[in-house]
Amino acid sequence: MPRLFSTFTIVALLAVLPACSPPADDVGHRLKTAKTTIIPMPPELTTALSAYRASGPKGWAFTQTSVGTGKNLIERFDPRVRGPARWTLLRKDGREPTVEEQTEYRQQSLSKHEAEGGGVRDQIDLSTCALVARDDRTASYQFALRPADKQDTAAAHMRAVFTLDSPTGAIVRVELSNFEHFSPVISLKVEEASTILRYSLPNTDQPSLLSDISIKLKGRRLWFRSFTQDMSMIYSDQVRAIFPNSEVAAK
Repeated sequence: MPRLFSTFTIVALLAVLPACSPPADDVGHRLKTAKTTIIPMPPELTTALSAYRASGPKGWAFTQTSVGTGKNLIERFDPRVRGPARWTLLRKDGREPTVEEQTEYRQQSLSKHEAEGGGVRDQIDLSTCALVARDDRTASYQFALRPADKQDTAAAHMRAVFTLDSPTGAIVRVELSNFEHFSPVISLKVEEASTILRYSLPNTDQPSLLSDISIKLKGRRLWFRSFTQDMSMIYSDQVRAIFPNSEVAAK
C-alpha cells in the first residue's frame, strides 16, 4: 500500500523538495481558526476510527500519480504480487522509465512503500477530542498528537482533524497541520506544515478508498531563505484484486 508518513518524516522529506502551489483549502482554514472544547468521544467516531486505515482497505489495486516538487511519477500497485514486484513504475517525468531506472525502482520499492496501518490515527490522543466543524452531512473532530518515535519533534506542534461522513460512518478526510511555528532541525523553521488525505464515499460496489494526498511545507531555511514546497498523490483505476477473507489480503 502507499507509504504514509509520520509527522517528522513529512518535514524531513519536504525540506529537500522544490516547489509548486496547490489550491487553497477552505475547510482547512476554518479548522485552523476554530475554537475548541474537549468533548467525550462520540460512539460513531470511535467506531469509524477503529475501522480506519490511512492507506485504505487491503486488497485493492490502484495507480498512484505523484506530482510536484521536482517529482513526477506514475506507479501501479497490485496486492496479488509478493515483494517489491507489487509496485511497477509506469512513467517517470512524462516518459517511460529506462531499464536502469526500473531496476533501481524495484530495488527501492519494498522499503519505500511500506504500509503504516492506521497512520496518524495511531498518534492521536483520544482524550483531546474536540468538535471543530459540522454541517448537514459531516462532523470534524480535532486531536492533539503523540510523537511517532523519539525523533518526531513535530508532533507537539501539530493537530489532526478527522472528518466523519454521518450517513455512511466513514472517515472521508484527515488533516494533519501545525498550529504554531517550530524547528525540527536548527537550520529549518517551519511556518506551515500540512498533510491532507481525502477518501471516496463508500457505496454498494466498493468501500471508502483513498483518493488523494496533498502535502505542503512553508518556512525558512538557514533563518533567511523562504521556501514553499508541495506534493500531491492521486489514486485512480482502483480495482478489487483480493477479497477481504482471502489469505493474501491479510498480509
